[in-house]
Amino acid sequence: MKRLFLIGIVGSILILSVVRTGFPVEGHPTEPTPQSLTLRSKGWVSYDLAELIADLAELTNWPVADWPAPQILQAPSEAFQGWTQLNRRSYFGQYDPERNRIFLNLRCISKFPEHPGAYCIGVLFHELVHWGQYHSGMEEYVSGSERELHATDYEMRYVETRLGIEDMYPPDRPTPDQLPPLGMPIRLKGPARRVIVQDVAGQRQGLWVITGTWIEARAMKRYQVQIIHHRKHWVGVRIFQIDPVTGGRLVEGWWDQGYIPSQRGVGPDITFPVDPVYRARWVRVR
Repeated sequence: MKRLFLIGIVGSILILSVVRTGFPVEGHPTEPTPQSLTLRSKGWVSYDLAELIADLAELTNWPVADWPAPQILQAPSEAFQGWTQLNRRSYFGQYDPERNRIFLNLRCISKFPEHPGAYCIGVLFHELVHWGQYHSGMEEYVSGSERELHATDYEMRYVETRLGIEDMYPPDRPTPDQLPPLGMPIRLKGPARRVIVQDVAGQRQGLWVITGTWIEARAMKRYQVQIIHHRKHWVGVRIFQIDPVTGGRLVEGWWDQGYIPSQRGVGPDITFPVDPVYRARWVRVR
């Protein structure tokens, strides 16, 4: 059934790339071709299905031993074009209850470069939750969107507790009380995007960045905001005045006390301290 990165379902409910909630869609697109499915033998994504099912049983208390294990079929993203074109979404996986098998889009390998392939394991676990929902009878009395939220919740718990990865999924937008006392209003737009920077030791650090804009019409000025999330905390806010000739100029900047980095340039070119500690105290640096 389904597993989105930010919303979707096809027939038996599929996964989507940006938001993780699902809505049923009419029709059932062509499945990946036999040629593409033979890629599974090349072992592009390594996994232990018995271990995944055991972890599912421990987290949910479902009697998984009583249910037939699903077949896992891996395929490149081209094999999912039928689903993508039908629903205008990018699918990472699907559980087919009629044939008891899970499809995995191998594009998942590149979704989280800090831990290659870890996102794929999260996809598989998400689809195993849908497998469990089907065999437990949950589909008969729980809506598709509720099942998607249920699967996403267990997926995130699995990734964090079993894989030890805490920052794989985009954060919710910050509430006003999570931000510093900004000197101008902001309007956030679009989902958070993932960027990679280096800390002072040269190690890769993954950040989530949400952007926004503000226009001061009378003065003909335009501003851009970057709100930065790191390790489950909102740690930085930077507001730039945008000039079509000279580019951006930082006019207001805030960092959490434990995260104040050295900064170079306007973009995500930031050097973080090694293993910063969240202080929950904003410091204005501009």
